[in-house]
Order: sequence, then structure tokens, then C-alpha cells
Amino acid sequence: MIDYIVYALFFIVGAVLGSFSNVVIFRLPQNISLISPPSTCFCCNEKIKVYDNIPILSYIILRGKCRKCKAKIPFRDFLVELLNALLYLAVAILFFNKSIVFSIFICFAISILIIIACIDLDYMYIPNSLLIALSLCAIVITIFYPFDSALSHIIGLAIGAGVLLLIYGVGYLLVKREVVGLGDVKLMAVLGLLLGWKNILFTYVLGFVLASIVLIIVRAVKKDRTKFKEYPFAPALAAGAIVSIFFGLTVFNAYLGLFM
Repeated sequence: MIDYIVYALFFIVGAVLGSFSNVVIFRLPQNISLISPPSTCFCCNEKIKVYDNIPILSYIILRGKCRKCKAKIPFRDFLVELLNALLYLAVAILFFNKSIVFSIFICFAISILIIIACIDLDYMYIPNSLLIALSLCAIVITIFYPFDSALSHIIGLAIGAGVLLLIYGVGYLLVKREVVGLGDVKLMAVLGLLLGWKNILFTYVLGFVLASIVLIIVRAVKKDRTKFKEYPFAPALAAGAIVSIFFGLTVFNAYLGLFM
């Protein structure tokens, strides 16, 4: 019974912080206070009532529209709230019995990764403030509740930064331009510290695969043949990192088991 209460609590908190994540995604790149003014409709500027600001439920009840002007609320707002809630629930199910503190900081890291992915998707950059917040989560995990040994996390930092730095340098030498952003390099360095070297390798593989698949689909649908066009990379890396949190070590060890 207590387990189900914990699961419900994590889901609810995840939904609430998912709603706040949407505020950060919208306001942080525009240097708007995250606290004030209160939430308003982006179309009619009507202050959103408390009963219309319930995460997940309000979107469903209002059918994705502002109560006053009927302007469409972005579907992504609903997805962020739902995804954040479901991932918090997954953390509670898989990790809560290991450590409450570990579960809390992993949840924070997941929310930050979702915010980073959305901002990079919209603006093609990663705010340093989010990387600092993610670094704090990584430091706590590395010192007190590591996925692997503390040394593994330090090596992960080196691998996380090193791989993309190598790609950055080689790309610049060959085509005289950035083929990956330095924000992505910093992100992977922090993720390497957070996840350890095994998980960061899995993150790289999954991130590159996801990015390649999405890029092929986008270019095919849009019939875009623009050479050297830039696309956001952080969403794929963030997705790879989140999957790694839950399954990275399991997949990595299973893969090694094929050769041992």
C-alpha cells in the first residue's frame, strides 16, 4: 500500500514539475522571470485560473484550448507534463527502494534534460544555467549514489566531452565550420559525470541513432537538400541519456556478456 502511495506522489509531483518545466521552456530563453507574472494565455493574455492550470487534466478538460479565447494550447505542453509524470513514476518504481535522495536527484536531472531538449529544439542553444543545475545533480549522484564506481563517473566525464570535442575539431578542420555545438559538448561532459562511462557510451550510440533516424525522416518529408544545415542535437542526446538512466547498464552488461 505504501508503495502505491509513493508511486502516486511521484506521478503527481512529476506532473506539477512538468507544468513548471513548460514555464521554464517558454520564459528562460526570453529572460522572463520564472515567478512573475502569473501564467496567462499567450493569445488573449487572460490570467489562467487555478482550476484551469491543473497539470495534464486541464488540457484534457479544456480540449487543448483557452477557456476564454479558444486559442489552441500547444500539444507539447501536455506531452511535457505527461512525460515528466510518467518518468517520475518509472524512477519511483525502479529506484525508490535503492535511495530516496537518489530518486529525487535523478528526477530533477530528467526534468532538466526535457527542458534542455525543448529549448534546443526551439532556439538551437542550451542555457548554461541548466547545465549548472544538471551539474549539481551529477555531483551529488557521483559522490553519494553512483551508478557505478566514482572513477567510472570521472572517466564518463572525459569520454562525454572527449568524443564530441574530437568530432568538433575534425569537423572544423575538414569543413571549416562547427559540425556540433559547444553546448552539446558541455552537455555530454555533464552527462558523462552523471551517468558513468558505460552509460555515456550507450547514450552516445542511442543519441546518434535517434538523431540519424529523425534527420532522415525530416529531410525526406521536407524534401530539404540544404548542405550543412544545422539541426538541434540535444533532444536526441537527452533522450539517449534518459533511456540510459533506466536501461543503460543492463544493455551494456548484456552486450559484454555476448563476448565473455
